[in-house]
Amino acid sequence: MRILIAEDDQVLADGLLRTLRSSGAVVDHVASGSEADAALMTNNEFDLLILCILVTNGLVNTAN
Repeated sequence: MRILIAEDDQVLADGLLRTLRSSGAVVDHVASGSEADAALMTNNEFDLLILCILVTNGLVNTAN
């Protein structure tokens, strides 16, 4: 499973990264909404996005 974490709190991100990777997941981390948007636009192989509600600024709405 490939996971993208968008989290600006580095301590929280580190805990998530460590836990998810120890369970066998491939995990990428970004710290902002614009970085998450870029990662999602360039890589369509993510199975899951864990998004901190405070870093949504910069994400493009592609729901339409």
